[in-house]
Amino acid sequence: MKNFIVLFLLILLANTTFASVEVYSNNKKHPIDVQLQQCLDKNYTTAEMNSCLINSTNLWLDEMNKYVLLINENLDKNQRNVFIKTQKAWLKYYNCEKTNIFKNIFTQQGTINTTIAYGKILEITKERTIFLEEFYKTLSTDNVVLPK
Repeated sequence: MKNFIVLFLLILLANTTFASVEVYSNNKKHPIDVQLQQCLDKNYTTAEMNSCLINSTNLWLDEMNKYVLLINENLDKNQRNVFIKTQKAWLKYYNCEKTNIFKNIFTQQGTINTTIAYGKILEITKERTIFLEEFYKTLSTDNVVLPK
């Protein structure tokens, strides 16, 4: 019964937490989301679900780093300096938000709160990654004039 409740809460969390960034392109799910769903479909314990979420967060971080490098390659020196400042500010925000989530959600009673916490961190990471991907696509179009 406890596993059923945990699974139900995780599915509810997944449907609400990831809704803001669910649409990838042409209503296709991103491969990381597909992999996460497959992992969650076959892993029912809290520890296993947490592992799925942590793994997906790491994959999103890898994807984010890919776009940070691609963006840097497409900017001139002044633009790159501005972008680096914004990315450093975002990383500071990200670390503060993780601390907030771990101190205020992760530590609450009930093991489902660890899963909720990892889901929140995944959501923040995914949002930034998708933003950077779209930003890169904007930069790489031929008809866009970038401000100096």
